[in-house]
Amino acid sequence: MHTLNSQPFKDIVKTVFDSKDGQNFDLVLIITIFFIVLSVLKEIKNFRSSSSSKREGKLSVNIYACFFILLLASDKFVSKLIFDLQFAPLDSGKSFRYFIPEEFGNVDLFHLYCGVSFVFILVAIVVFALFYGFSNFMNNKNSLSLDFSASLFLAMVFNYCIQHSMVVNNSGIVPVVGSTMFQVSILTLFFFMLYLIINRFIPTTMFIVIVCSIYSIANGVKFSMRGEPIYVSEFSWLKNPKLLLSFVNLKIVMLALFVILIVVLVTTFLSKRFFRNKLASLKSRIVTIAVIVGMFGIISQNFKNFTTPEERIKIPLVTNFLDMSNGDILWRGLPITARYKSQIFINLRQHFGEIMDKPENYNQETIKKVAKKYEKIAAEMNESRTENIGDQTVIFILSESLANPARIDGIELSKNPLANIDSIKESATGGLMYSNGYGGGTANMEIQSLTSLPMINFSTNVSIINSDVIPKMNYIPSISNQFQYRVAIHPENAGNYNRNSIYKKFGFQHFYALYGTSKSDTLTNQKLLSGKVSDEQTYEDILERIDTQKNQFFSVLTMQNHMPYDGQYIHDPDLSVTGKDYDEGTNQLLSDYTQKISMTDQATKQFLEKLQQLDKKISVVFYGDHLPGLYPVEKAFASNPLKQYETDYFIWNNQMNKINKQQNVNSAEFVPLLLETQNAKVSPYHALTTEIMNQLPSEYNSVLGNSVKLNGKQKDLLSDLKLIQYDLTQGKGYLNDSKTFYRFPK
Repeated sequence: MHTLNSQPFKDIVKTVFDSKDGQNFDLVLIITIFFIVLSVLKEIKNFRSSSSSKREGKLSVNIYACFFILLLASDKFVSKLIFDLQFAPLDSGKSFRYFIPEEFGNVDLFHLYCGVSFVFILVAIVVFALFYGFSNFMNNKNSLSLDFSASLFLAMVFNYCIQHSMVVNNSGIVPVVGSTMFQVSILTLFFFMLYLIINRFIPTTMFIVIVCSIYSIANGVKFSMRGEPIYVSEFSWLKNPKLLLSFVNLKIVMLALFVILIVVLVTTFLSKRFFRNKLASLKSRIVTIAVIVGMFGIISQNFKNFTTPEERIKIPLVTNFLDMSNGDILWRGLPITARYKSQIFINLRQHFGEIMDKPENYNQETIKKVAKKYEKIAAEMNESRTENIGDQTVIFILSESLANPARIDGIELSKNPLANIDSIKESATGGLMYSNGYGGGTANMEIQSLTSLPMINFSTNVSIINSDVIPKMNYIPSISNQFQYRVAIHPENAGNYNRNSIYKKFGFQHFYALYGTSKSDTLTNQKLLSGKVSDEQTYEDILERIDTQKNQFFSVLTMQNHMPYDGQYIHDPDLSVTGKDYDEGTNQLLSDYTQKISMTDQATKQFLEKLQQLDKKISVVFYGDHLPGLYPVEKAFASNPLKQYETDYFIWNNQMNKINKQQNVNSAEFVPLLLETQNAKVSPYHALTTEIMNQLPSEYNSVLGNSVKLNGKQKDLLSDLKLIQYDLTQGKGYLNDSKTFYRFPK
């Protein structure tokens, strides 16, 4: 092997195979192919020389072994397992260097021996399981080997389907070394356990095929519309199938039901003719399931300790893969991570991972120092502030998918669809807001706007703050805490994104929704627009519930401009929109969307005019949560990727408007900006968020935030916020009972 790895041999390989780098030559792969050819020739000879009675089912282990090793070698992970620093000298970075005597000692040789032994024992077990599984399949006989073989085959099929569903613009995916093997291994174990639980071969196979096919298709649909895969936290939507189906064409639903019916009938027929016996005895199933559960336990422990490698249970397949290329991938977000490190990887990180990475200096003494620092800054700020935000009514309005198409490259408009909102922005405080997602992320924008906790500081494990973070918090620093009367309005299902329980935790007395809430809070007689409650109707719902004798807080989420768009609605015949080089279908959807936000624009103006007439001081924080996922990304945002996340916002008061110099914000800055525009006193916590707002570029809390360069002072401010955010969400809550840090002065 040392000779084969010599430079002359590499030069020959480079010449013959036109390799850019001799190191890219996969010696294991070539040798494997060579032995496959020899094995096939041998089998053909044996097959021809044997009698017809002996030919049935005749196929030696050689071919299975070679093909399986070929599968492993194609992922280039076997060599990573064997020739990894975990099993080798610290200065050995290249394959086969271990065979140079002076480069390893006795300990390193022992590690290398253990690594090689582990891999080949594992390969041997799998190969023989596949061989006997195939034999049992040919002989219509149930067995654990058959279960395992089918599990591995289905895992390879659906690994491809899941990853292929996230292909962007037909571009190839170049996964991290080992990602294929990792995902195939996890799926194999999971499928194998299903076989053992159900204990019937054909019904289990059909069940896996149906569920994984639906998942792969749904994953592809979501990725095409929102640029992100299905997250673990989104499985809660299965509790609301009616809403899920409303996003899908009825023809597709009917076709899917028809296919499922056919599969059920075929399953019933096949189950009566083939593999009618149970797969294994109860004892074998229990022992095997226990082993698989133990393996999943080890895997989960590794993901729980993702940021603390020293606390992991070190097993080659998981331990090595967890740290691979993280510095190049994780910061780019969950969608990129799913494409390059696998969908299973992000699902396990979300389910078992931490909410935040622990700051190195997190302890009670440090937290107290930070608290004292901002108690002093708050006192200085409050010397010039005269108002209390709790002495008025405040309305937060999240306007679904509202963002002016005029900012998008290649869009031609006959007139401005948001002319009124742009006028309000000029006469009050307004500008652009940076969203944390494209085509989705509503719940995250809402929670950030209320709590001032920026998404960027959470771990990449977190996809939806409502379900991943809020339920675990003992104290929530929401602006709504300053009001005795709290009202939420969302003209949809109250259970969406766990809102019915979230609002209770926030202390809201009423949550008005179409269904899923209390009978007295159910919205009735709602005017619809393309199947969604109109913004005009939602504004009427707010006006009906304003009590001028009380100081109230409203959290309102609209639904009018939510997908899907059908291209049929016309509000303003003089308004036309066209995307340059967009296909006809996309332009129809864009027209439908633009017509609807134009109606929002008009309804918003009328709503503010009605608020102007009330004898009550009222502030409105209005913002679009994200862009609609209908633009062709490669055309619309090529010149400026940040435009993909720019929406519109304004902060307005019916008695006094301040034109604030703060033009661009992120949703976590709405509360400090509201307090500043109203000259309202701050708590020490909001003194910190005010400093963040004034000192840091707002795009730090956006999808592109990791590319924003910060100076020393800005980094210190962000470090202080991370400490407080960790203490609230993941830490010990040293300040949760503080009488000063989260409280506003009277």
